[in-house]
Amino acid sequence: MKQKEFVPLPEERWPEPHQALQLNWPEQFFHHIYTNYRHRGFRLSPFGTVLIGSYLNATGLDDFPPGEFWMHRFFPPLFSEELDAMQEHFGFELPQEFKEWYSFSNGGWFYAGHLNPYGWMNERFGVFAVGTGLWSIREPNHRMRQRGAPEHLWFFGSYDLRYGRNWLYLDRETGLIHQTVDEDDWTSRATWPSLRACFEEAAATLDTYWNERGVRIKPWEGEMERRALFAERIRLRQEERERQRLERNRRRREAYRRKKVEEAARSGRAASEGGDTGQEQERPERGSRKKKGDRKQKGKGRK
Repeated sequence: MKQKEFVPLPEERWPEPHQALQLNWPEQFFHHIYTNYRHRGFRLSPFGTVLIGSYLNATGLDDFPPGEFWMHRFFPPLFSEELDAMQEHFGFELPQEFKEWYSFSNGGWFYAGHLNPYGWMNERFGVFAVGTGLWSIREPNHRMRQRGAPEHLWFFGSYDLRYGRNWLYLDRETGLIHQTVDEDDWTSRATWPSLRACFEEAAATLDTYWNERGVRIKPWEGEMERRALFAERIRLRQEERERQRLERNRRRREAYRRKKVEEAARSGRAASEGGDTGQEQERPERGSRKKKGDRKQKGKGRK
């Protein structure tokens, strides 16, 4: 298969730091990612995805050269017709900040997937399902929706520091953004007044987890507790296996003892029965000895 060609992203296309204040909030978020991670590389994929920050020690993806992995991915924006189709599908009008975001980037993949707003999958974006990290926003609201979640909660992405499924959702009644604890509980772990505040706080937090070389320099929140939990589970599993092994050995020893006792009892009964009759049990001679004696007698007769 012919290797896909990449079009370099012209650096003069993006504003300088002193011009960032003139941008709207999605562009400011992009400018923050671009200025902090472009020194690790940036490209424009064949599908129009802006790739920023080559991530070290990772395997390649389907539409990237082998060995490349990008920390941040801004997908092409939705057309107005596609945005209207998404709102019609979910049956409510999105807040203005969500409209601005999807008009700038259809979802996204940031900080190696630890901040991941989902996108609207359709015929144009179906190619992103494999290899680029675009997740369908329909999944958390239909097939993977949390059990018993009220209808006014709209799940649109994930933000976690523990490799867990901590979803983000919009409370349509209050307009607040919440973070869930796990997939079975929509109890709010954190709350933000807007989508912009959520993204800005997440970026400020996640910026501290990598150094300028793209190497993670501190463990995720709760990672040590998670490792300790796994170690405890392994220890308990090993103890259970050892207990089962000892129990099997004990049963085998008991079965062996019972077998010996039964054999001794049978031999005792046989001896007592033979003593009552007064008959001595003759020990049968081996056939080889008889044959050997016969051969000797035959030899003597011939002499």
